Amino acid sequence: MMNDYSDLTVTELLKELDHFFMLDTTEEDVKPLWVQEKINFDRHYWLDGEYKVEIIKEVTSFNLQQNTSYRITLFQQDAKIVLLDYDGTTKKIKIFRRGQWINRLYKYLYQKERYYLEQMAEHPNFTAIEY
Repeated sequence: MMNDYSDLTVTELLKELDHFFMLDTTEEDVKPLWVQEKINFDRHYWLDGEYKVEIIKEVTSFNLQQNTSYRITLFQQDAKIVLLDYDGTTKKIKIFRRGQWINRLYKYLYQKERYYLEQMAEHPNFTAIEY
């Protein structure tokens, strides 16, 4: 049975997004050095059934724990619907649309994280950190 996340707070959603973007999901053999652009801007696409959803993380400070902004946008035929717009600088939620998309996004983020941890568990230099 899947939990109903439609009553989740934005704080919980942002925490899960922070965890998701900490994962190294690049599939290259040589990991690139982090550069200014990578620190400041990260974009991920999630296919939710027939819908495409863009998740953007933007950091406006070298301290990665501060000033993190998120924007989640649903693309539908000729329209873009902003599901979440959070300004990390002012710590204000500009837009937050509740609905079943939260449940599906949480499930997606959780599955990606679990898959990543399973893959990395076999790596000799990797230690899972519980949080």
